[in-house]
Amino acid sequence: MTEPTAPRIGRVSRFLIQGFAELFFYLPVPLIAAVYALDTPAAWVWLLTVPIGYAACAEAELKFKPARPITRMIAAAAAGIVYLFIAFMFTGHATALLLPLALVGAAAAVQGQRAARLGSWAAAFPGPAILAGIILHLAGQLAASNLAALADYGPFMAGCGIAAVAAALFIRNERQLSGEDEGRPGPAMAAFKRHNRGLTAILVAFIVIVGLFRIWQQWLETAAARIANAVISWLSRPGKELPTEEPPPAPPAPLLPEAEAPREPAAWLVWLEQAFKWIVGILVVAALAAAAFWLGRALYRIARKWLGRLLQRSRDTREFSEGYEDEVESLMTLTKWSEQWKGRLAEIMPGRNGGKAWNQMPGSQRVRYLYGSMLKRSIRKGYAFKPHLTPQETASDIQSWRQAGKDGEKELIRIYDDVRYGGAEPPLEETERLKRLLEEPN
Repeated sequence: MTEPTAPRIGRVSRFLIQGFAELFFYLPVPLIAAVYALDTPAAWVWLLTVPIGYAACAEAELKFKPARPITRMIAAAAAGIVYLFIAFMFTGHATALLLPLALVGAAAAVQGQRAARLGSWAAAFPGPAILAGIILHLAGQLAASNLAALADYGPFMAGCGIAAVAAALFIRNERQLSGEDEGRPGPAMAAFKRHNRGLTAILVAFIVIVGLFRIWQQWLETAAARIANAVISWLSRPGKELPTEEPPPAPPAPLLPEAEAPREPAAWLVWLEQAFKWIVGILVVAALAAAAFWLGRALYRIARKWLGRLLQRSRDTREFSEGYEDEVESLMTLTKWSEQWKGRLAEIMPGRNGGKAWNQMPGSQRVRYLYGSMLKRSIRKGYAFKPHLTPQETASDIQSWRQAGKDGEKELIRIYDDVRYGGAEPPLEETERLKRLLEEPN
């Protein structure tokens, strides 16, 4: 089904306006490339073709909807070749200076495709892109003041730079107001938007007045000198000759010069210009600092989340593997217990040496072994060991976790405290009884 003509014309017009707006923000780059490669009239004509290519590539993106990025890259390269051919038609000969024009055309094509694909100019041309355009205008001012080929374009580029700052303020303000207006329409919001736009207009007017003050001063001085010359010339005209008398020869009327040579500006004007430059520089640095702060905060959150996961994983592993550590030595970790008691457990198991190792242990060592076995069985069943607890607190915590006590555990903890901290040596018969109680099923 063929699309109606009216919506298509409206869409193409919107893309053209977007193309001219983005060309305005990035003007120093294509303007410098065109000035060095083409004559002045041809350079301006070529610049006017950039938004047309932008709109054409955006419309082609909506019509054909290429699915692969390589297709878009080929289309952008073809657009760059077309721009190169247009520049060649103006010059009549090939030169390396035409290559930047081809790159500018390809970049305009890519941006047009992106604008059509995203569907929103705010998404295709966000705040950082606008800030980059303002920085390009500042760099263009430096180039115009240091390159002879751009000297004639200095006032024009200065005016465009100030206009870009004003446009950026209006665009940013409107986008912010659009976000605030969502879900809260009404007279109060309308009044707030009018007030906000008025304050923005006042700020923009101040920036324009201060930024263009030197240019306006030169224009006013030149215009005043020309008007004064015209008035003096009119007043100095010779009068009509009388038929009866021969008038004496009139001395030549003094004429003012066409225009005075530019004078050194007043000290306060120089100070005002420097203050404006400092203000603009501070704003740019503040914007860069805000962007760096936002990026650093995002990276900090990501790093903190990542480190938190690592610490949590390490903590879980450590709590699972470590045992109680008293005042002198670590009583047990799974690794140490495995190293110290691997052979002994193997000997104690039925069928290995007839259980001689248990029979050869003294009473204090048997108590230590029974306490470690109780911890190891609980950890193996899912108990999360807490190294900061004492043996008494650990036994209570195990019973709370298991929701049931086991015969002999409280007595084992009491005897273990006597062995650990009092150096007691319990009788072997008592340890045998504890072992049987602990081995009995609940």
